[in-house]
Amino acid sequence: MHINPFLPSFSFATLENLCCGELWRNFDVCGSVLQQAHAYLVVSGSHRSRALVTKLLTFSPAAGVVSYTRRLFRSVTDPDSFLLSSLIKASSTFDFSHDAILFYRHMLLSRIAPSSYTFTSVFKACAHLSALRVGTLIHSHVFVSGNGPDPFVQPAIVTFYTKSGDLNVARKVFHKMPQRSVVAWNSIISGYEQNGLANEAIVVSQDV
Repeated sequence: MHINPFLPSFSFATLENLCCGELWRNFDVCGSVLQQAHAYLVVSGSHRSRALVTKLLTFSPAAGVVSYTRRLFRSVTDPDSFLLSSLIKASSTFDFSHDAILFYRHMLLSRIAPSSYTFTSVFKACAHLSALRVGTLIHSHVFVSGNGPDPFVQPAIVTFYTKSGDLNVARKVFHKMPQRSVVAWNSIISGYEQNGLANEAIVVSQDV
């Protein structure tokens, strides 16, 4: 593989600028840059750095080259919670929702405890897919993990249920919240609107 001359002095700030700038519109070019960056890490011995590999992995979904993300991930030995959570977030953010759920599954099979950071991202993926069955199972994981009261996880759960069409559970989760943040209120109001219940949305908004 021919490696671009910028790579010997390359930094991930340079890579991020490339993939978020003009090259953002060309997935093939940005994917090629990512692979060259990985080649440079291997040649320089920096591929052993978990921080650098994590950064490269999270750039891959942003560049739209999730197939490369999968290949690179398979080369990582003993991925930790931060790496997997970062991958789940990146995948869900850039609409690779199936991959986000698969990385979450890998986390569970590896007996790595999900964090609130993990749950907010994987619920976003489930909401995008309207994956009610999978998201309901993950909801049970939230309670087992002790993240049930988390102020960031709870709105994510409400959003998931509303986007999956289960307003009854969304309402129950919302009303059980000890403290309702602006995000939580927006989640339930948007849920009513998305499900054609404009009057209910108006009534709830008056309680904010």
